[in-house]
Amino acid sequence: MFVYLLIISVLLINVNVSAKTSKRYVIPGGDSIGLQINTGVIISGKFEVKTNDGKKQPWENSDIQVNDTIISINGNLVNTITDIQKIISKMKNNEIVEMVLLRNGKNIKTSITLVESLDGKLSFGLYVKDKILGVGTLTYIDPTDNTFASLGHSVYSKSSGLDNSSLRNISGEIVSTRISGIRKAVPGIPGEKRAILDDDIKGIITNNNDYGVFGIYTDPEIKNHKTVPVGQISDIKIGKATIITVIGENVKENYDIEIIELKNQVIPDVKGIKFKVTDERLINETGGIIQGMSGSPIMQNGKIIGAVSHVVVDTPEYGYGVYLEWMLKNN
Repeated sequence: MFVYLLIISVLLINVNVSAKTSKRYVIPGGDSIGLQINTGVIISGKFEVKTNDGKKQPWENSDIQVNDTIISINGNLVNTITDIQKIISKMKNNEIVEMVLLRNGKNIKTSITLVESLDGKLSFGLYVKDKILGVGTLTYIDPTDNTFASLGHSVYSKSSGLDNSSLRNISGEIVSTRISGIRKAVPGIPGEKRAILDDDIKGIITNNNDYGVFGIYTDPEIKNHKTVPVGQISDIKIGKATIITVIGENVKENYDIEIIELKNQVIPDVKGIKFKVTDERLINETGGIIQGMSGSPIMQNGKIIGAVSHVVVDTPEYGYGVYLEWMLKNN
């Protein structure tokens, strides 16, 4: 059985959450959202630079690895690709440059030679990125402090090779989206929502951890939404439930599921609720659980109890959810 994170792992912490959530009310989500996350400058690849002296690999003798984060160049702090461009503009061909990189939570010092390409541009021969974009689902908004939660899992999986510890205190925004199409799931191949990200900012991202992406919801329309009680783990039962998500026309709808297994968790984990999609509409439209549904609220008996976090790729009508208690405790 192959389980797939729906956007892109498990922090083990002993907690006691019953008192915190016993009388808590939140606004259930279900809205499709775009995530624009500032990551710092991450090295995503290497390439040979064509110069007047032939092809060169400026990084060849450097301690530089894909997924390293560039912290500084010649003592100048780097947060964006623009920062690197400004620093390089003041340098010259064949200049040896000192870099500080972040790898697995540790700073690595190395040097690299800057070279001039055939088009006259200075280059390290490195592909870099400073932002990730994704589509997920809003889980809840707490109207007492306007905090929100989404995804139900970390931005990255451990298997991605990225230094997830560097993404704990991330920044960015959530924006509204328009669903442009659905790639239907089939056994062995995950489906996905295809969406267009708008410029309409809904909230500010302040944190990423193994239980979701969190932040402050800024849309004033929040005052017009109704709250529901938060269900504790002890409230959840095997049997009928629903998920709230957006498939088409950007309208939130409830879809039927059957909870078939509940894990008795003292130590938090993102796969506490196992369920099967029983709603024929959803199966016909998507094949089951697809990428982009990550974070969809799970409701039972009028309470919000969790969020969709994974799909079982071999059988996409089955999925997993994280208990909402863990999201509330770890936001």
